[in-house]
Amino acid sequence: MTDRNKAESGGSKMKSGGGFFRPHKNSPFPECSARLCLVKVNAKSVPDKEKYSERMAAIARRVCWWEPAEVTLCDTPLFLCRVMVLGSWEGAGLAIDHYGREAFREALKAAPPGLFDNRSWHYWHHRLGLLPVPKRPERMIHA
Repeated sequence: MTDRNKAESGGSKMKSGGGFFRPHKNSPFPECSARLCLVKVNAKSVPDKEKYSERMAAIARRVCWWEPAEVTLCDTPLFLCRVMVLGSWEGAGLAIDHYGREAFREALKAAPPGLFDNRSWHYWHHRLGLLPVPKRPERMIHA
């Protein structure tokens, strides 16, 4: 019998307040309004280094399709800049989880000229709390 079935049938787990669920103190129906008090983490749900490496390689192939993922991942700041400009929302979130916000800040501060468009430049400075937003790096053409 699952916890939900126990709750619906008035199982002892809900009424006693033990286990995963505890009735809300102000509820007129304590057996019906449970809230989550403890979360068990399944070892299978925690991504390990190998899964992150595979995910980063997949992101690298998407944002830098003209070179192998291993080459792209060797230059972390440039890879992170490319994720900020060309990556998907999900890819950027995974990269932030993997590398950290500080690595993104450092990459943005050392961004190469010509990579960022105006919209991405402003968005990432605001998202990473790097205010005021500086002028974008510009390419220098020597005459």
